[in-house]
Amino acid sequence: MDKTTMVVTVDALERAGLAERRPSANDRRARIIAVTEKGAAMAGKSQAIVEEVHRDAIGSLPQQGRAALVEGLAILAQAHLATPVDSPAPVRRARQK
Repeated sequence: MDKTTMVVTVDALERAGLAERRPSANDRRARIIAVTEKGAAMAGKSQAIVEEVHRDAIGSLPQQGRAALVEGLAILAQAHLATPVDSPAPVRRARQK
């Protein structure tokens, strides 16, 4: 993520009360992005939703198909998809409201 997009994203998270910028203990010019209690609760809810979707998707396959899918995804994640690819398109920035 480029710097401008990161700033816009952190600004939105701060406005929503999900994260906050805190001074760094090591560098007075730097800020540390910290998750708030509200942000941690939201992350927990989000993770539960993701796990339910995964469970439902995998559960819809026959047992033999589940094993093949998980094995194939693991191979992709450790090989072909392990190295990020640069995008030739410029980064799109979120619109400010």
